[in-house]
Amino acid sequence: MRQAPGYYLDLDPEQIDLTLFEAGCHSSRSAITAERWRDALAASESALGLWRGPLLDDLGDREWIRAEAARVDELHSECRENHVTALLALGRFADALNEVAHLRAADPYRERGCWLQMMALYRTGRGPEALDVFTAYSAQLADELGLDPGQDLRELQTAILRQAPDLARWPYSAPATAFEPACSTSRSMGLPRPRRVSSFSLTWNGDRTRRRGRQARSART
Repeated sequence: MRQAPGYYLDLDPEQIDLTLFEAGCHSSRSAITAERWRDALAASESALGLWRGPLLDDLGDREWIRAEAARVDELHSECRENHVTALLALGRFADALNEVAHLRAADPYRERGCWLQMMALYRTGRGPEALDVFTAYSAQLADELGLDPGQDLRELQTAILRQAPDLARWPYSAPATAFEPACSTSRSMGLPRPRRVSSFSLTWNGDRTRRRGRQARSART
C-alpha cells in the first residue's frame, strides 16, 4: 500500500524470509550457549537454508542499505560458525571440515573461520595441517594487510603444539577442579571458558573478529 514517503508492505513477519532467518540465527546462538548441539544444528541449518545472498545486493552501493546489509552478513557468518561448532560437538568431523572450508573461501580474512578450521583439522588427527593453516593465514595477513594473527589464534596454535587435553573436549564445557579456577586452563590456551563455554567464546571472539575484520577491510581499501 502507498504510504508517505513511499510504499508500505503489509505482511505477517512470519512471511518474511529475513525475519525467519534472524530468528533461526538467534535460536542457534542460544542453543550453542546452552550446549544443546542438536538444537543448534537444526536452527542453523534452517536459517542457512533461507540464505539467498547479501541483502539487497543490487542496491549495496546505497548508503541507506550498507549498515543493515553488513549486520545481516555478520549474522550469516556467525550462523555458519555456529553450524560448524555444532557439527564438531556431534562428532561430524567430515561435515565440519567441508563447511568450514566453504566458510574460509567466502571470507579468508575472518579469524574465527581460521580458528574453527584449525580445530576441526586437529580433531580429525591432522594436527600438522592445522598448524599449516595457521602459518598460511599468518603469511596472508602479513603480506596482504600488514597484520598479525589475533591472540586467540596464537593461543590455539600453542595448544595444538602442546597437544593440550582440552582440545579433545571442545566445545563441551570442561569441569573445573577444586585447585583450578574455572577459566584458567582453557583461557591460557585460547580455548573457551569451561563454564558457559560457547557464550563467552563466540560472543567475545566474534566481537574481536569484527574489529579485526574492519581493520582488514580498511587495509584493503
